[in-house]
Amino acid sequence: MKTKVNVSYIAGFFDADGSFDKVKGDIIITNKVKYVLEEIQKTLTKLNIESVIRKQDGVTPSGKPTFIYRLYIRKMLSVKRYIEKVDCIIPYKKEGMLNYYNKNIRFFRRAKTMKELHSLGNSYREIGKILNVPFTYVGKVLTGKIKRYRHFLDV
Repeated sequence: MKTKVNVSYIAGFFDADGSFDKVKGDIIITNKVKYVLEEIQKTLTKLNIESVIRKQDGVTPSGKPTFIYRLYIRKMLSVKRYIEKVDCIIPYKKEGMLNYYNKNIRFFRRAKTMKELHSLGNSYREIGKILNVPFTYVGKVLTGKIKRYRHFLDV
């Protein structure tokens, strides 16, 4: 049985079974059935929103092993596209996503510029001089050593 998932369905699903990690900036949709998340992921891919599905093992209060699937939207551009194209109805969830995005857009733009300059052959030291930041910081951003910001780039 094939199911066509539309944007309104994803928005409602997020409102009911989704969350937003205010520290990492991840959009997370949770479900026990992997197939449902795979259908959502297909629609997100068509909207140019990158996501990944992970299985999380756990234990019930009675001690019985269990698991759940989580769909993560991690990259800043994908979070931005999700906010623009899918949205959500619950005010505090929408507000949390917008606040995070607006707070981190400056860093994202700087990191993207670093990546572009590096792809043109500039060294970390040269990029640091251009952007007026320490070259060691440039290196940490571009290699993903600043874990909090790793999801901003394809590192």
